[in-house]
Amino acid sequence: HSGSSSRRCLDTGDGQQDGKDLRDRVTDLEEKLRQSMLIYSQLDNEKSSLLYEIDLLKDDLEETEEILHQCQRECRDSQSEAKQLKRTIQSLEEDRSVLRCKLDQRDQLIEVS
Repeated sequence: HSGSSSRRCLDTGDGQQDGKDLRDRVTDLEEKLRQSMLIYSQLDNEKSSLLYEIDLLKDDLEETEEILHQCQRECRDSQSEAKQLKRTIQSLEEDRSVLRCKLDQRDQLIEVS
């Protein structure tokens, strides 16, 4: 056990190489960490942008739904008005028919006289 520790102390070349390898590894890991943090920051910014866009789209949808409901109400009102106008036209046509008959009867009475 003690022989191996003295061997490590005597073999300084390997120790320096191990230290350099560790420093290189730490540098590599630090670079990966920086890249990961940059990617995370970009993703977070993109997420914020997308959430804002979602809010805008929700507002547009809500406004569009309100317009749709208003149009549906106006359509129902127009349909009711159209039905009422059809009833009025039918009634006026019936009145015209009755008046035409009366005119025909009058004309016949005039001819007979």
